[in-house]
Amino acid sequence: MKIGIISALSSEQKHLIENETARQTIGGVDYITATLDGLECMFAVSGIGKTNSSMITTILITKFGCTDILFSGVAGGIDDRLNVGDVVVSSDVYCVDYGRKTAEEMVVYQPGGDPFPGVDETHGYTVNSDYKTKISFPETSDLKSVCGRTPSVTWGKVLTADIFMNCANTRKELFAKYEAQAFEMEGASVAQVATAFDVNWILVRALSDLAGAESSFVFEEFLNSTTYNASIVTRKIVKCLAG
Repeated sequence: MKIGIISALSSEQKHLIENETARQTIGGVDYITATLDGLECMFAVSGIGKTNSSMITTILITKFGCTDILFSGVAGGIDDRLNVGDVVVSSDVYCVDYGRKTAEEMVVYQPGGDPFPGVDETHGYTVNSDYKTKISFPETSDLKSVCGRTPSVTWGKVLTADIFMNCANTRKELFAKYEAQAFEMEGASVAQVATAFDVNWILVRALSDLAGAESSFVFEEFLNSTTYNASIVTRKIVKCLAG
């Protein structure tokens, strides 16, 4: 097993890297070999968005031979039952900005499929069932308190689009349609590429904000604590997969 760990931002990666042993730069991106709690992994900061995460996932698999891909970082929450600081581990991920726009609505299709009427509209990617059997979550006491409360860790649905969600009404519409827990900008492309290469994948997303009008301000305020919490859950998952 060789696990590739992607983060969109360097602030998401900083809690993970230890004992770096090698570094190679490809296309302006550093691919770092380092240990995570004793297990050698590959690390890369992709940058924001689906194109970037697709490129990094492809290189980790085809050039560096990664057999499992894990994305560790933050996301906006879209489920009112969750709070800033809670961590969502993906059971499923959906790309919600690929499809066909009609006068009434956006009809979402599986990325790469023909977005035409009558074509199968089934979409989304589901983690390997073995992952859900192997993975257990860390004790919440290991996580940093956010807003005076201990975060939760839960399986959930993740939505992906090349959009920073700054609209509470859209957040509510997306939850009503998908009953998802998190909204971010990379995960579905990671899943799409990994699936194409028959490689397992999983996303770890700490909620840095509840997607809405104040998202930008809340994101910055809680970024350090939420990225730390994402790293704790990521470490636990890596141990479970390697064990």
